Amino acid sequence: MIDLTTTSVLDLLSLIIVISFTYHLVLLYEVAVFTRREDDPATPYEPPVTLLKPLTEWTEQVRLNLLSFCQQRYPDYEMIIGLPQPEGMDRARTALVAESCNSRTRWEVCHPGLTANPKISELLALYPDARHDILILSDADIRVGPDYIAQVVSPLRDPQVGAVTCLYTTPEASTLAGTVEALIINVDFIPSVLVAHHLFGSRFALGATIALRRATLEAVGGLKALAGYLADDYQLGLRVCRAGYRIAISRHIVQNHLPRMSLSDLYRHQLRWARTIRVNQPVGWLFSCISFLTGWAALWLAASDFSEIGWRLLAMTVVFRLLEGAYLNDNLNGLQGYWRIAWLMPIKDAFYMLVWFLSFTGNRVHWAGREYVVSRDGHMVQVSLSDGSQPLHRSP
Repeated sequence: MIDLTTTSVLDLLSLIIVISFTYHLVLLYEVAVFTRREDDPATPYEPPVTLLKPLTEWTEQVRLNLLSFCQQRYPDYEMIIGLPQPEGMDRARTALVAESCNSRTRWEVCHPGLTANPKISELLALYPDARHDILILSDADIRVGPDYIAQVVSPLRDPQVGAVTCLYTTPEASTLAGTVEALIINVDFIPSVLVAHHLFGSRFALGATIALRRATLEAVGGLKALAGYLADDYQLGLRVCRAGYRIAISRHIVQNHLPRMSLSDLYRHQLRWARTIRVNQPVGWLFSCISFLTGWAALWLAASDFSEIGWRLLAMTVVFRLLEGAYLNDNLNGLQGYWRIAWLMPIKDAFYMLVWFLSFTGNRVHWAGREYVVSRDGHMVQVSLSDGSQPLHRSP
C-alpha cells in the first residue's frame, strides 16, 4: 500500500506545482511569440470569398458584428446571412442597407431544427447559394478588423493548408458572469490553444473562424457529416487533418462579443464547453488540470495544515496569476480595464477547477434552450426543449 503521509502528499503537490508553473511559463512564451509574428511580405493572395453567417437572433450587437464584416478591405467577397425568423429578416436587412452593406450581402430564412446541431442546419441552407470556392464560416458573436479576410485567406495559398482558424478574445463584458467568462476565454482557453498547437499541431478548428476551400469541405464529407455532432468546429478540423492537410492559425485575432450573461448562463455554458472538450479530447482534458496553479497551491496550503509557508505560497501564486492575466489581456487585446476586475481571477480559477471536476459527472449539456445527451464519439441526441416541444431524433 502507498503510505500517504503528510510529507509525501506535500512532496507530490510540490512537484505538481512546479510542473504547473512551468506550463504557465510556456503559455506566456507561446503568446509572446504569436503576438510578435510579422505580416506575410508575399504577394497578396486575394481569391473571391464567400462568408457564411448563421444567426440565431437579430440584436444590436449582431448588427455591429456583421457591420465589421461589411467593411473589409478586400476586392471580391460576398456574405450570406441566415436567420431562423422570417419576421426579423426585413428589419435586419434594412439595418444593414443603411450601412451600405446591401451590395455584398444576401439573406436566407433557415430552419435550425432540421438536424440536431442548429448551426449546421442553418449552414446547410446557406451553402448552396455560395458562389465562390473559398468559404469562411464564423459565429454570429464575432467582430473583426478591416484586414480580416485578407489575413485569414492568406495561408490558403499553401496547398498543404486545408483550413485556417482564428484565435478570439473578449474585450468587454456587461455582467459579473460575463466578466468571468471573458477571463476564462482570454487567460485560460485561448493561450492553451497556442500551447497545444505548438506541442502537438492543430487538429481542431475554432468556430470563431474556419476558412477552407470548397473542394476540401466536400472531400471530408461536407457539412452534412457534422450535423449530428455538438462540436462541429472540432469535428471539421479533425476531418481536415485526417485528410492529410494541416490547420493554420491566422495572425488575426477576432473579438468575441458576449450577450448579457447570468450566473446560470455562465455555469451551463462552461459545463457544456468542458464536457464537449472532455468527449473530443479525453486525455488532453484529463491532464489539463495541470494548469490549475491556484488550486494546487490551495491544496498545498490545506495539506500543510494551513502553515505560514503555505499561505506565502498561495499569496505568491495569486500575485503571479494576476500579473499573468494582465499580460495576456494586454497582448491578446482582451478585457479593457483589467485591473478593475482583477480581483475576480482567484474566483474564476476556483470556478474553472470546479467545472473541470463536474465535467466528468455526466454527458448532458444545455445549448440554445435545448438539452442534449452527448455520446462518447461526440454525437448528440436532443432529449428535451425548454418550451416543452417533442425531442428531435438523432441526426445521421
